[in-house]
Amino acid sequence: GEEIISLIRDVESNENWNSYLFPFCGDTSGLIAINMKSGKVVEWDEDDGSGDFLAETFNEYLENYRNALLGGKFEFVPGVGAVEKVNRAGSSRK
Repeated sequence: GEEIISLIRDVESNENWNSYLFPFCGDTSGLIAINMKSGKVVEWDEDDGSGDFLAETFNEYLENYRNALLGGKFEFVPGVGAVEKVNRAGSSRK
């Protein structure tokens, strides 16, 4: 609870922040949030604001994440957590 409140306080001053976003993962430079108006899950970053659409609902986001974990698409990095594996093109997505 306190970590999320602190995170919201930190990003509220960013001109790209939208008060209807509820973050549940990430940090002040980039996070994943629920759009409380639409219910959709989106990425947000400090430079561009609302970014990529991730899922129609929080339940869908969790199901997709679970499926990716079970499908071996992530690796565990100590001190960081689950990180999407690098594909053959050399890019990765966290």
